[in-house]
Formats: sequence, structure tokens, C-alpha cells
Amino acid sequence: MIDEIVAQVDEGPRNGKCTPGDAGISVIIPFRNSDQTIERTLDCLVRQEVALPVELILVDDRSTDGTMDIVSRHPIQSAWRVKHIQNDAGGLATGYNLGWREAQYEYLVFIHSDCYVDDVDSLMKMATALQEKDAVAARAWIVLPKEDWKS
Repeated sequence: MIDEIVAQVDEGPRNGKCTPGDAGISVIIPFRNSDQTIERTLDCLVRQEVALPVELILVDDRSTDGTMDIVSRHPIQSAWRVKHIQNDAGGLATGYNLGWREAQYEYLVFIHSDCYVDDVDSLMKMATALQEKDAVAARAWIVLPKEDWKS
């Protein structure tokens, strides 16, 4: 489900060496202390059926729980290209900015660490929509079921 297509993200350089036409999807997930949710998020991503190259950029905002242990042993590590970035400045917005600047591919998908992408073709739908709208970034808002919410 695509909540929003954001046209043209060009504020600042992209260090990931992406040039226009590098068709692929960079999924960016900033997180902090997400040990209760990150595994399910990664499970949903690794099941995606994607006909383009994909990479996952995980931006850790100084987690002190077991999130990095979960991430480091997750099967997505061998299925996708994965980059780990430390966010020493802190904050969600900073995490997204650090992530997209390291993106290798043309299409950017921003997902929170507690969002679940259950349709196996969600990323391809987002990439297709981005291509049709001549945009580069999408934000996915996936509803967190009440029974999964832990306060």
C-alpha cells in the first residue's frame, strides 16, 4: 500500500554513487531499540518478489537493546545487499537522511522498523508507481494490527 509518492529527493549529495537510471530499490529503515518489531519487518521484506536489484540500509540510532543481534543473524543478510549505518546524531529524520545519502539505487522506499509489508509484491508496486510518476521516493505506511501492538 503506497501512502505517498514524494517527487524528487535531491537535497544534498548521495554518497552511494547512485546515478539516474540505476534501476533498483533501496529500502531504508532507521531504528532505535526495535527488538520487539524488527524481525517481523525483515521477515516481510525478505519474502518480497522483486524483479530489480534491492538493498537494505539499516540506520541504528544508538540502540541499547538486542536489535542489532536480531538484524545480524536474520536471513536477509544473505538474501539482500545490506548496509549498516550508525546514527550518532540521533533522531528519525536524521536516520532517513543518512540512509538515502548512502543509497545505491534510483528508487528509495522508507519504512519504519515496526511496519510490516505483507503483500509479496509491495516493493515492485512501489517501484512501478515511482517510475510512472517520475519520482524517486515512497513512504510505506502499513497499519500495525492492534493485537500486535505492545506499549
